Amino acid sequence: MKNDSNETLEAYKIRIDALEIMNEAYLAKIEALEMLNRNLQFLRDAKSHGQSASRTSGSKPAGEPGEKRGRGRPRKYPVGTNYYAMRIAQSGGTGEKKGRGRPRKYPLSSSDGSATGMGEPRVKKGRGRPRKYPVGTTYADQKKNETNENGEKRKRGRPRKYPVGMAPSAQKPSPSIFAGKRRRGRKPKGATGITRLQVPVEIALREMLHDESYNKATYRALSGILLCLFQNKTATVATLHEFIGGSKVTVVRHTGTLKDMKLINYTGSRKKGHYELTPQGQHLYDRLLNA
Repeated sequence: MKNDSNETLEAYKIRIDALEIMNEAYLAKIEALEMLNRNLQFLRDAKSHGQSASRTSGSKPAGEPGEKRGRGRPRKYPVGTNYYAMRIAQSGGTGEKKGRGRPRKYPLSSSDGSATGMGEPRVKKGRGRPRKYPVGTTYADQKKNETNENGEKRKRGRPRKYPVGMAPSAQKPSPSIFAGKRRRGRKPKGATGITRLQVPVEIALREMLHDESYNKATYRALSGILLCLFQNKTATVATLHEFIGGSKVTVVRHTGTLKDMKLINYTGSRKKGHYELTPQGQHLYDRLLNA
């Protein structure tokens, strides 16, 4: 029992010592807070003293109303004025109202940096490219007034190659056997001496093929093949193609028609063969030649 009572007594003593240490710590904390409060009070008094000194030093004279400073940026313009009134005052007394955008490069009396006369009207420049023709005229009116080197009015289309009243000096080519219609291909060689038989040959073919419904171009191609054989005695597909023009397939088709009429015949191989007149075709040539 005595041992238990001694241990309890020692425990109470230790607890009392701990409470005393905590009390001392609280007292030190209170002293620190009091010191901090005194410092804050000193700073507050110093700040209020500085503000009162600035107000007294910057105070306006008696009779002048003071301006109340509000929150935000300072005022750019005096009280009772606005931005536009300020810009008009800055224009230099010319009375010109300056709008938004870049400042004017040239004075009002000039358009390109050089002053113009008072009596000369200014031309208002619009947006876009500069005007090509005078005011009140159009492109058609301008083209009507234009003339070429020869003094002739220009019209639509290509320009004239030769002056008015003069013909080209180049000699016209000799007419081919198909003077009525232009054909593709080379010009027939030596066809000028046999062209007089073109119409008789075509008439003879029409009499032989009166039941067939061929057009004018077909009769002209058939007569051209016969005229080529009348002149050269023999001819290949390439020669006939150069003589009458057109495509080689069309030439072969027309030669087939003349073969059916027993006027021409094909002799030789497929590649190296040629067309020639039959006795009936030679008789037709002699008859037309002696007519």
